[in-house]
Amino acid sequence: MLRAPCWPSPVFTLVVLSGLVIGFWSVPAPRESAAAGDAESPRNDRFTPAMLADRIEHAMQKYSSLEYTVEFSVRENTGAQWGAKPSEPIWHTFHGRYTYRGEGPRWFLDEDSYTWSVGDRHLTPQHLTSGFDGKRHFHFNSLLSKLVWGDNDFGQQRAQPRNIFWKAGVTSESLLAALRKPEAKVVRRELIDKHPCVVVEVLWIDDWDKSRTPRRLETTISPEQSFLPLKAVWERGGALEARAELRGLNQTSDGLWYPLMIRTSRPEKSPFGPLRIDRITSLKVRSAVSGNAFRCDEFQFEPPIGADVVDRRAGTAWHNDPWWSELAPWISEKFKWPQPDWFELVNLRNQGTFCDPKIAGQAAPAIEAAQWLNGDPGGWKREGRFITVLYFFGGDLIDPHPKLCAALQAWHAARRDDGIELIGIATSLTLDATKRNVEELGITFPVAMDRPSDRRGSFGKTFDAFQMRSYSGVLVVDPAGIVRLIEAGGGQTDRPTEALDDLVSALFEAAGKNPKFAAAPQPPMRADLASRRLSDPELQAIEAEWKRRAGLTAGQARMRGTITFAIADDDVDQPSDETAMVKAVPQLWLLTTNTPGGYFYATDRGRIAEIRCDDDGRFELGNLRKGTYSLVFTRPGFASAERKVWLSADDSEITADLALNFGDAIAGQVVDSDGLEVRGASVRATRRHLDPKHPNYWTTAHLPDGPIAVHSDGRFEFEGLYEGTYTFEVSAAGYEPLTLEMIKPGSRDLKVVLKKAARNK
Repeated sequence: MLRAPCWPSPVFTLVVLSGLVIGFWSVPAPRESAAAGDAESPRNDRFTPAMLADRIEHAMQKYSSLEYTVEFSVRENTGAQWGAKPSEPIWHTFHGRYTYRGEGPRWFLDEDSYTWSVGDRHLTPQHLTSGFDGKRHFHFNSLLSKLVWGDNDFGQQRAQPRNIFWKAGVTSESLLAALRKPEAKVVRRELIDKHPCVVVEVLWIDDWDKSRTPRRLETTISPEQSFLPLKAVWERGGALEARAELRGLNQTSDGLWYPLMIRTSRPEKSPFGPLRIDRITSLKVRSAVSGNAFRCDEFQFEPPIGADVVDRRAGTAWHNDPWWSELAPWISEKFKWPQPDWFELVNLRNQGTFCDPKIAGQAAPAIEAAQWLNGDPGGWKREGRFITVLYFFGGDLIDPHPKLCAALQAWHAARRDDGIELIGIATSLTLDATKRNVEELGITFPVAMDRPSDRRGSFGKTFDAFQMRSYSGVLVVDPAGIVRLIEAGGGQTDRPTEALDDLVSALFEAAGKNPKFAAAPQPPMRADLASRRLSDPELQAIEAEWKRRAGLTAGQARMRGTITFAIADDDVDQPSDETAMVKAVPQLWLLTTNTPGGYFYATDRGRIAEIRCDDDGRFELGNLRKGTYSLVFTRPGFASAERKVWLSADDSEITADLALNFGDAIAGQVVDSDGLEVRGASVRATRRHLDPKHPNYWTTAHLPDGPIAVHSDGRFEFEGLYEGTYTFEVSAAGYEPLTLEMIKPGSRDLKVVLKKAARNK
């Protein structure tokens, strides 16, 4: 595991800069409050909106080393879709919880929430874990069982205190930007809970808004309570956009104020949902001074056994089977697997220049770097350079940069010997973040930190000089130093990098050059062939090696548990006296490609362990080796159950308890609307739902094979079923098909009524 350096917790010192008040009036410097640890505020009648914005940013810094927990409820319309025609609303109110901890650049977020697709009438629970451990970003989704290294899921933006306590119904950046507008003005003062507050109103029209719709913000700031926005109302065209309110303010022993509840409301037609309530259930400052500084391991995350792992830096993916760490070196040496995924190059297809087209054909302006990372590459016509590819990107590690950096480096590695040089231009806004990300992603090409520009909203002087309209884009400087643009998605359709490749190849051809990369054998680049796949002989060899290693020694791992048997009161048929059986089947799981989703698994039948439970349902399996196991629990008359479990080491011990439900059959009769049996009907099981409370969880594993024909009396029966609930499709010639949903094993008297199909006139 990659270990982050263990940094001491920062201790923040309150500094008041005289520049904050120059141009207004003289204000005495705040003195430190011994009781609260926060600066006493100047008189409220001396604040301007811009001063409030500066003080808010200063207050935000004090929340950089803490841990807090939030419980929230959200009302959402899952029938809504941005830009789509209005549809019937599907309202849900769901609840979630998250715990956030942060210290300097490091952060960790653990959250329980729900997900859905547009039109879903059922919510799907999910558990998310994300963070930055000081060396790399990560995020894990338990629903997908996938861990991604080197990619930011915006967890810090979702949960960082500065973005929650000062969100004010929209975003904290929007609040600060509004307060700094020249139109902002203090309109009144209020006394709230004995604390003097400042009310600011801002009326403006956004520069980008062609409709010239007026905007309005009214917010109430409490200087004595960490400059928190107690109230905020956002309007657009006189209509409410969002309203936020902080309630029940509390103060820590370190002097920080925070709300016990944040209520945000919006119109029902808002795509963000009309209501969200956040309740802060705990908050504590973490620092060396208070004696509860963060430990390094509180920001780290181990890859879970049985999860897929994607490494953006290496461009590879694998399944974290318990045998993977031992087999991986052998597989790498034998088959050079996993290889960097050429499918990542598809990400270059949609990369264009995204700048003003007028710059095409002009002489390339100089790169105005405030600082070079990985060395200064020199001017456009440096000796040995034929073509320069410029990649403009933001400093934060956000999509699409991790994939694009890996793709560009792979593309560049095959072409650098022909005099092609790749140079990155990062915005002037994120020096520290860019340095961390260059190291995290293993970026080897030179990266220029752009020089700040005086232009409002600019990413930097070089961005301005190349007339960039976005923080991301790729362009080419030809041998004469002339700018050449790339059209996103342009070129042919059988190669994911065609737009960039076609332009570069044309420049070589125009110069009468034969580049080495054109003659070298290239990997398949069509999108349907781009993902590297292990061949059948390779998979067979890996399976044989796994079985050989597993048989070299006996293990000491154990599984134990207790099976209980649930019998409904109205069950007529009583279960047999036979006890339950437990079978443990050793399996090896591998990704068949470098893209999670497709798996190969092998079964070692020579090591299958099977045992009968005692009369109390207890069982114990011993002398097992590490690995992935499929546990199958059976008892006559009960729905069978299967669980995947993992023994991480040869001396592991795990407990697997479960309940078997009485009833392993589903039976019924197919009749017409007159109650007469329908002959020739067929019934097919199409889905097995793992949890009746969450219909979106379903599988096709252990479904009865094929459809069954009903008997002459219209009756049918499925036997030997597994746990869960089933979806069936019933069809018959001359009748409308019918779908039966959420039918549980043990249902023996289903009455399935088919309607006659309407005849075509």
